[in-house]
Amino acid sequence: MSIFSDVDVPSPSVTPRLLADFLYVRAIELLLFYFNLSAQVRSKKNITAINWVSKSEIIEPRRR
Repeated sequence: MSIFSDVDVPSPSVTPRLLADFLYVRAIELLLFYFNLSAQVRSKKNITAINWVSKSEIIEPRRR
């Protein structure tokens, strides 16, 4: 027997609207995560390419 038996409390349920909003927000978060990750990978590739070019210029022999 509950002390709140006379109180009409609706059972907690997830409405379709709440679920849709949650999934929408998660989809946006995943897209932002993907774009951020791809931007980081792109910037690392550019830095690697710049380092490779600068090293190849140093290693390249002088022309006589």
